[in-house]
Amino acid sequence: MLKPLKNPIGIQGPVVTIVMDGVGIGKANEANAVLAARTPTLDKLFQTYPMVAINAHGTAVGLPS
Repeated sequence: MLKPLKNPIGIQGPVVTIVMDGVGIGKANEANAVLAARTPTLDKLFQTYPMVAINAHGTAVGLPS
């Protein structure tokens, strides 16, 4: 069960967690399909709301490499 934070971050709820399988925040190059695409909704979300990127591969998720 989640417990309340001792020092809340000052953001009123609700809080939304969005997991986009297969979409990553990678290097800005010609191989990055997400950067090459027209993404007005993602652009607006990233500019307007707090966000955090997480590592979801390799040793960060318990894999050997």
